[in-house]
Amino acid sequence: MNQSRYAVPGYRRTLLLLSAAVLLLQLCTVHRGFAKETKTAGAAEIDRGSVMVGGFWLFREGDRDDRLLYLDGSQTDPSTRYSNNLLARIGAAPFDRWFIGFEGGYTLDTHIYTFSSDYYGDERLDARKSAVWYALWTRYYLPIREDRLFFVPDVSIGRRHMVLHEALFVNDQPVQNEREDLSGFGYRAGVGLALFFTPHVSLDLRMQYQWDRLKGTYLEGQYSAERRTEAWLFLLGISGHVSLFEGGK
Repeated sequence: MNQSRYAVPGYRRTLLLLSAAVLLLQLCTVHRGFAKETKTAGAAEIDRGSVMVGGFWLFREGDRDDRLLYLDGSQTDPSTRYSNNLLARIGAAPFDRWFIGFEGGYTLDTHIYTFSSDYYGDERLDARKSAVWYALWTRYYLPIREDRLFFVPDVSIGRRHMVLHEALFVNDQPVQNEREDLSGFGYRAGVGLALFFTPHVSLDLRMQYQWDRLKGTYLEGQYSAERRTEAWLFLLGISGHVSLFEGGK
């Protein structure tokens, strides 16, 4: 494995996305101060004092680690890919429609690359990536239709631990194994929709931009490594909301 740094294109765009997300949250807070709406019977339980618990399934696009790079600059896409990405959240509303809380996630990606050469014969590279993510998050619910459908800006800031394991096989015989341990901080910023089927249960669909800067070691700590990764995350989940106070007050 090469000791290399992964440059992130559009770094200014990344900062712009984060700034826009923070600004949108600030506008949401102002909106809360001016809104003079009366809660209707059967409305979503997202008032001050409410608690939210949710589970989400993630799949990602645009992950720059998906392609295998050769020394001559050519690339190979994985012939087989398995991906499992899960996220759990818990939070509370200190103000009406504004939630803050803690989230934790687990990612397991397996990429299998197959290629052949006249010299070595059939080769296969099994690349496995597992990662744990934990962070603080905040979101605000902007009503679109009758306290049932909401537009939801969302921001998370936290830490990610990732382990990369690569095994190279030539003619089905293992010839090389490498492991890379990395950790660092990152953020997620995006928007989505929340549809409440009942006052307590909602279906969440959202898109987030992910950026991470990770540092660590490989080859049993002999060499240092650094990765900067970015990806668009698409999340689908179910959330439960319960008000701890009658009337959400």
